[in-house]
Amino acid sequence: MIPYANTNEMKEVADDIKALANQLSETFDALYKRLSEVPEGTQEWVGGKANYYFATICSDKDEHKTLCTELETLANEIESEALTLEEIANEASQE
Repeated sequence: MIPYANTNEMKEVADDIKALANQLSETFDALYKRLSEVPEGTQEWVGGKANYYFATICSDKDEHKTLCTELETLANEIESEALTLEEIANEASQE
């Protein structure tokens, strides 16, 4: 049993995780956009092997999106638990 929980700190942690997950998602998006432009757009590396390499790399994009989504889900769960603890504490103080 947890005798004490700092719900304000829990909410701050949840907000931090959400912000970092968003930043990570934006970074991944920028990376994949940049990589997808190499074979045809910037033509820094062209040909069949370049197309294969960058297509293979971009196939991991969904896994990285899932990571960001899972981080946001974790943050939402932490925030929800903090709110639940506050409700329980408020009910207990009214008795």
